[in-house]
Amino acid sequence: MTHVLPERPNLSHLKEQAKDLLAAHQSGDSTTVDRTRPYFDSTIDFGLSEAQLVLAREYGFESWAKLKHHVELRVGDLSHEEEADRLATAAMGSDLESVRARLTESPDLGKRTLSAACATGETKVVQQLLQANPRLTHDKTGEKGWEPLLYTCYSCLLKDETYRPRLIATAKVLLDAGADPNAHWLNPEWDNTPEPCLYGATGVNNCPELAELLLKAGANPNDNESLYHSTELPEPTCLKLLLDNGGDVAHGNALARLLDREEPDWVRMMLSYAKDPVQIPPMIPHALRRGRSAETFGVLIASGMALNTRDHNHLTPYQSATRLGRSDVAELLVAAGADMTLSGADEILGRLARGESVPEEEISPDVIRLLDSEPAPELVRQAENGNDTVLEPLLAAGANPNVRDSHTTPLHQACLNGHFRSVQILLQYGADPKVKDTVHDGEAIGWACFGSEHVHGASPDTYVQIVEALLGAGGTLPETAWGSPEVRAALVRRGAKPV
Repeated sequence: MTHVLPERPNLSHLKEQAKDLLAAHQSGDSTTVDRTRPYFDSTIDFGLSEAQLVLAREYGFESWAKLKHHVELRVGDLSHEEEADRLATAAMGSDLESVRARLTESPDLGKRTLSAACATGETKVVQQLLQANPRLTHDKTGEKGWEPLLYTCYSCLLKDETYRPRLIATAKVLLDAGADPNAHWLNPEWDNTPEPCLYGATGVNNCPELAELLLKAGANPNDNESLYHSTELPEPTCLKLLLDNGGDVAHGNALARLLDREEPDWVRMMLSYAKDPVQIPPMIPHALRRGRSAETFGVLIASGMALNTRDHNHLTPYQSATRLGRSDVAELLVAAGADMTLSGADEILGRLARGESVPEEEISPDVIRLLDSEPAPELVRQAENGNDTVLEPLLAAGANPNVRDSHTTPLHQACLNGHFRSVQILLQYGADPKVKDTVHDGEAIGWACFGSEHVHGASPDTYVQIVEALLGAGGTLPETAWGSPEVRAALVRRGAKPV
């Protein structure tokens, strides 16, 4: 069944349609049940979010969120200029489909204001406006109150091959007119962190051609955002471009962010830009926590970085590798001349990590007190890595399941990284699902939601199992469902509001 939206769709009316659909389905109306079968099987717990999805699909949209966004672009008694500025604001988001659809309906919408012209690549319009009033190059404009160049650099239309050349040409016009290549906006969600043009061109939109224009005009490659987020892209062109133009390997956390994923060739390339090993921040402890491969450790060690730099627990990389059962990394460190000193606790943890049987009396109260009192307690790190062969014996010996490092507990880390068995063990030994971290003020269920969408440490079904386990143990149901689609659906079934 295909529906056509009216010229001026009403979101409230659409919500009522979804409620009516849900009520008809719950009553067992055969026509309605048949209507929903193309989208859901008969065994699913059909709720409001499912009804909204059916309605969205019938109107030709992938999701309710995209239908809602499309309607919001068209509602209200707006002037032509207000509609254009609204479109520019929408282009700063990620819903490329809705922005393109709105431009298909009203092709001239991008020509009506400076913000819209910059966001849609209406180069001639931008030229004419700047020629008439050169001050517009720097004046803040549009709903967001941004400088014009920002609308171009953050436009989601840069991801469209049709619009990309137009937007690059528009950026050149703006830069030639004197636009500031380091213009930025302040992100209130991250303590008003400056988000510069270069970050929009690189980490957000992966557009090396635009990034090159900005860099030639004087954009700062070490702006605390661009280098960091370019390590997250699917290919390294922007990262290399930034490094070629003065990006500093030792600046900020870019190298650490790259080590959050398995990309040994990227690491090798990035480290090749360090002129002196002393400039390379020691990353072996971080790579151990992230479970990187032996190949990646080989690259790190070959770069000449320090091998014996101690972590927050005053542990050398060799000690950490031993505790985590990484004999492959330990062998590489030994071959490179690293310090091989181990404490008694290190040796016990190493045996556990290797799957050896350790008598209960050897995991003494003194060992447990030592491990619990470390700045980054061992239980947190083992939970982060899902090392259950270490985690369970420590808990059985009396380790505190709610111990925390600077801001998280073992349960937070196990949930974030998708270690369901670790979550089960921690809950069995008394981990409290209501304990909040000290940075985001969130329970472990929030970390599971985030992990399901951004970390992908396990399958979607595993994150659903984690969420169900936390709720079963007394965790707090989020008011609004979030996370991966599977986790959102599970939360809605439990009573959370749909997104």
